[in-house]
Amino acid sequence: MIIARKAAHERMDKSLHARMLAKKAWKLSVIARKHAQDKRAAAIKRKLHLVAELALHATKAHKWHGMMKEMHLKMLESKKIMLHTKSELTRWTHTFKEATEKHAKERAHEKMTQLKIQLKERVEDHEDKLIKEKNLKTTWLKLKAKNAHLKKMITVVKEGIAHHVIVYHKEF
Repeated sequence: MIIARKAAHERMDKSLHARMLAKKAWKLSVIARKHAQDKRAAAIKRKLHLVAELALHATKAHKWHGMMKEMHLKMLESKKIMLHTKSELTRWTHTFKEATEKHAKERAHEKMTQLKIQLKERVEDHEDKLIKEKNLKTTWLKLKAKNAHLKKMITVVKEGIAHHVIVYHKEF
């Protein structure tokens, strides 16, 4: 009788121990699910923030790209005027060398002086616009790189969200 009672107590102890372990496992799974749910919610918030930031940077990049293209056109126009002034100077220099009369030489010399001053200003204007275009291009490329980086980060966050969903559903 005592042996049977001992055996019954041992079985009961084992079943109580198993029950306690099951409760503990259930509590741990509830905690793990809650953590997974919280991480997923945080990842979704992060994704929304990144998407908003991406939209902002994409808008900025589009604006800077337009400004860069506009500056490029201005720079080309400035270059065209500069080259035209240079060719005019060359033509008047040739006229000055070919002139035989004093009055013609004076006129050619005046025109050459004017064109030299104009050419100097046109060269400076062209260089300024070229520098501005390069600066705009640099900014545009930085924004473009930032957009690419944000897209990669969004992809990583999406993968994290998917992972936390899998963890959440595994715990059921």
